[in-house]
Amino acid sequence: MKAQYVGDIGDFGKVLLLKHLARLGFKIGVNWEMTRDDDGPDGNHRDYVYYRGVHCLCCCDIELLAGIAPLAIMLRGQRRIGDLEDLIRTFSPGAVFYNEFFDDGGKREMRSREAFERLTGREIDLVFIDPDNGLADGRPISAKHIYLKELESYWNRRKSLLIYHHLPQRRPAEPVIGRWAQELRKLEDSHITHFRFRRGTGRVYFLCVQPVHMSLISRACLEPALVFEPLLSTKADWAKRHRSKERACNENHGEWFTPAAPHPSPSPPTPGQT
Repeated sequence: MKAQYVGDIGDFGKVLLLKHLARLGFKIGVNWEMTRDDDGPDGNHRDYVYYRGVHCLCCCDIELLAGIAPLAIMLRGQRRIGDLEDLIRTFSPGAVFYNEFFDDGGKREMRSREAFERLTGREIDLVFIDPDNGLADGRPISAKHIYLKELESYWNRRKSLLIYHHLPQRRPAEPVIGRWAQELRKLEDSHITHFRFRRGTGRVYFLCVQPVHMSLISRACLEPALVFEPLLSTKADWAKRHRSKERACNENHGEWFTPAAPHPSPSPPTPGQT
């Protein structure tokens, strides 16, 4: 995770997922695996707050859209991970965060230990791990990956896991997802599901649920289409499938966040929202 990503469409998806899990009853801890900003274009998918008609994402969660939009319109130098943490606390007040930089020279091993100790207390039962690139095997050396060995340590502390993995742009995603799902099934008695989001850059979140937490979930409440359906498709594919007046929203939500327009109270959630 980098501060330059804060508020982009990837963050909208991840926070939507965390909100859904929090409402199921999970007590959340977050290891951002922070790395320093760079000069790359990652984190630039921000116009989603201005989508209208069939493209509008308010059907996912209008309250969350209202909450994250001020972060989406921030300039790069203004973005702070603390703002994203404050947004998560609006639906998970007891959430615990570890936000030290993993790419400080030679400190990755220490940061990993600190994060583990901070996020494995009794006040947490699900740990979200958000590295820049995602899963890796072997010896933990990269600041941009989470390693299977580290996940096993969290699992042995009886923590359920939510793990971010960046998908390749020029190779099929399904073999990559299948490979890591198979690796994660090696966690003893784990229940594995995944959520593949296609807006912006392709990404997948693997949810590994401990047996002790299975009472919080059911197949129905983890069905992605319930709350994430627009994010599971590209913008073009979503529009093709839902060109109907019933599904189209003509409000310009981006106007909520301009100086000339006061911020309204969000409308009550429509069916299908978290």
